[in-house]
Amino acid sequence: IECFDIYADNCRSFGRPETSLFYYLKSAELRENINTVYTTNKTVNLLGAIGDLLFQMQEYRQAIQYIRRAIDMPLDNKGNHTGSINTLAMAYQKTGNYDSALYWYEESMKTAIASNNHLWEGIVSGNIGSLYFEKGEDSKALPLLWKDYYSCRDAEPNNAANTLHRIALIYLHQQKKDSALLLARQAVRVLENTPPYNAAFAANSYRALGDI
Repeated sequence: IECFDIYADNCRSFGRPETSLFYYLKSAELRENINTVYTTNKTVNLLGAIGDLLFQMQEYRQAIQYIRRAIDMPLDNKGNHTGSINTLAMAYQKTGNYDSALYWYEESMKTAIASNNHLWEGIVSGNIGSLYFEKGEDSKALPLLWKDYYSCRDAEPNNAANTLHRIALIYLHQQKKDSALLLARQAVRVLENTPPYNAAFAANSYRALGDI
């Protein structure tokens, strides 16, 4: 089991998500067959990692299943797992289940606040803002997106730039075209010059710039 875990971790680190997923799944299968090692914090982390990889592969419904299994495991102390709960919320959002997405974003925010993790507070705020943005509720989205931007611009500049493209589009909706153009250009500039290059974020910023 440990060999599978270590190999999967390394494959994930070196950009081989499919191979990583295969060995994580093998590890989870073995753990489930050996009850004494299944209900552990390591298994919770493993199921969360599987869910994260499935989300990256756009297998949102399967991602939901694995992350929910991790959350529902009967352990007294599973840690905060802010990131996995946030991924669960994003998966619900991707499937159009906004009520469930909002519920799990709020749960993720609680864990971030409990651990005094201001970066994650900002990230989750931005994701809630993106949900309201998708629903066309710009007035609710805007302050949450700005909170995300200011929380992440130093530690996670690519994430901050991706948030900025949504703010730019809200300003476009408000007919503040000069501000919208300025922010969209800034988002593109950051994403073009900040490694690692994120193609999905870049595509978002280019589309926003084109709309403006």
